[in-house]
Order: sequence, then structure tokens, then C-alpha cells
Amino acid sequence: MKFNFKPPLFLTVAVLPQSSVFSTLTELLDRILQILLIFGGGVVVLMIGYSAILFMTSGGDPARKGQAKKVLLWTIIGYTIIVISRLIINTLAGFF
Repeated sequence: MKFNFKPPLFLTVAVLPQSSVFSTLTELLDRILQILLIFGGGVVVLMIGYSAILFMTSGGDPARKGQAKKVLLWTIIGYTIIVISRLIINTLAGFF
């Protein structure tokens, strides 16, 4: 199946080559997930830092410690989902 998609200008300037036209859906999804991994990695670093600050400034308060642990847990879960989705797309691309 032929799938022509021209990415928005801000993606072509920031991440993608200028003459990028995706011929398959898996190429498009792989590129989107690649961008999510790049931006997601930065967000993960920021959220881990935020969680650490919450934990250090909790002062022994169990509610604040619990909030810091939740932030860290959901950060790790979110990034894991992004990584696994890229692995699934790459695996499925091998079959088609």
C-alpha cells in the first residue's frame, strides 16, 4: 500500500530530511516514534529531576513522598510505552 505523507514544516526543519516523503505507513510511524523518543527522553530527565526535588523537599511527609514516587513511576511507565511501541512497529515492519 502506497502512503504518501508530507510532514509539517517544523518537523522537516528540526528532525527530518528536507525531501522526506514516506512511502509506507510503517516508515511514518517509525519516524513519529523516533521523534517521540527524542522529546520523551528530555521530558523523562526533567520529570525524574522534578520527582527528586519533591522527594528531597518532602521533609518526611508521607503524602509528599508518595506524590514523588507516583511521578517517578508514571514517568518510567510512559517512556517504557514509547520504547515498546517502537519495538512493536519495527517488529511488524519485518513481517510486511
